[in-house]
Amino acid sequence: MRRAVVLTTFLLLALALPAAYAPAASATNLANAGYIANFEGNVVGWWHTNDGDTIVVNESGGISAFYWSGNQVTNIWSDDINMTVNCGAYHTAQNRLALCTNSGVQVYSSDLETHLYTITTAEPVDAVSWDGDGDLWVGLRTSHRAAEYTDITFTGMQTAPHSVGLTAVLGMPNGSVVTAGRDLVVRVHDEWGIPYPNQTLMDIGSAVSGLYLLDNGNTMLVSCEGGQFVTYTLNGTLWELEDDVTLSPGGIIRTVVDMGDGRLAIGTHNGHLYLHNSSDRASELAHFSNLGNVVGVQKGEGSSFRVLTAGISMSDVVLFDLDSDGDGYVDTVDDFPND
Repeated sequence: MRRAVVLTTFLLLALALPAAYAPAASATNLANAGYIANFEGNVVGWWHTNDGDTIVVNESGGISAFYWSGNQVTNIWSDDINMTVNCGAYHTAQNRLALCTNSGVQVYSSDLETHLYTITTAEPVDAVSWDGDGDLWVGLRTSHRAAEYTDITFTGMQTAPHSVGLTAVLGMPNGSVVTAGRDLVVRVHDEWGIPYPNQTLMDIGSAVSGLYLLDNGNTMLVSCEGGQFVTYTLNGTLWELEDDVTLSPGGIIRTVVDMGDGRLAIGTHNGHLYLHNSSDRASELAHFSNLGNVVGVQKGEGSSFRVLTAGISMSDVVLFDLDSDGDGYVDTVDDFPND
């Protein structure tokens, strides 16, 4: 039996900034427009497909694909893998979503709207990432290393292990791979899983929570559990330290999204959402608090964006937009946004 993620849409009403969603500090006229949707269960994340759809997955294995029409949603397909999901990664070229479980990886096709195949491992999987060749790097909990798979076949390539648990994997466009762990080490490997000389990066102060590529692959951002993020710029074949920023008041960084309009959105487990300048990353543009566990951000129309927050039994989507005329109504629902 399929058990979809339950999704409910809300009618957007006039903006009333509740205390639970008040901006902590902001130099902009961005405002919180409140809930626009919610999902059953504790959501792991959402992923956005080439055809404009969104797939959301909760930790108990419920999957739901939908599309936005303005700020209303329409469900497309759903499924349930009936097992705990730890994380996931989407490959845009193949339209495949890989979901990490305690016994391997489940791979779905967003094109075919169905399960494709299962990778079975002897230990839980805590991180996963696609590389530019379309291969999947699978982060193994006990081995503290990543192993490469082409579909269901282990290629024989695996990375050097971390001394303490592996927490993040990043497949690179050239087929190489980066791993990070609780040993406070970020290690860059070639496409065969062999560490590059002088590419063991040790600039972080707490366990890595995520690895991200920005600027068309020329910048790597490393996020941490203590609210620190570090960026590296690719100089030839070497990653060189560029920025080292610690957010206040900190928290585990759960998501980083370059919205493509000069804003870098950063969400934390303790309810904070930061907007930083995507070029001058130390420069904070806006900061909102008391949102819940922020696990996803999605660019909307104009200056608006949607924030996915995970809860134990229910997860929510909150809309942010400009209130251009300061009348208490965000532009999305204001008939006269400039008057």
